[in-house]
Amino acid sequence: DDTGIEPGTVGYAEAVARDPRDWKSHVDRAAILSGQKNHGQVVVETTRAIQINPQAAHAYALRAYSLYNLDRLQEALADCEKALEIDGRQVMPLLVRARILVRQGKGADAVADCQAALKLSPQSFWAYSTTGIVLAATGDNDGALKALTRAIQLAPGDADSLAARGKVYLSLRRYRSAGDDLNA
Repeated sequence: DDTGIEPGTVGYAEAVARDPRDWKSHVDRAAILSGQKNHGQVVVETTRAIQINPQAAHAYALRAYSLYNLDRLQEALADCEKALEIDGRQVMPLLVRARILVRQGKGADAVADCQAALKLSPQSFWAYSTTGIVLAATGDNDGALKALTRAIQLAPGDADSLAARGKVYLSLRRYRSAGDDLNA
């Protein structure tokens, strides 16, 4: 089949049963694929959704996240901008854009996007995790530790947050704490 979702996995039956002309079905498939880190296929599915419904802000946001993970930063940034143009209350494009901006050396802009995302979704572990990563990249280790600790409280065992906090602890020479996080 052409779903890109391995048969027998969560969401497979639902994915193959949906109407391919329904843009939401493509976004649903893309969300499943994103969880499987199949970013190339996410780009395909979200592009199909956008072709059917060019105002599908979430499709642009999900595609931006996958493009970011594929290191296609300019395309990801363009999709973030489009998603926010359609719906300025989307959290995902703010967080993806923040990660891109910090990689481009625009830390203040990245922090502003993180703050906006936290205002929109104050219980989002991903908003706290991204904020911690951005703050660490800008040299604010105390702020990074607070944000990453909150992310871990909201999503215990989140590997990305634990790894990021472990790296901050290493930079502060807090080796025991770093070891705890990096070996979790």
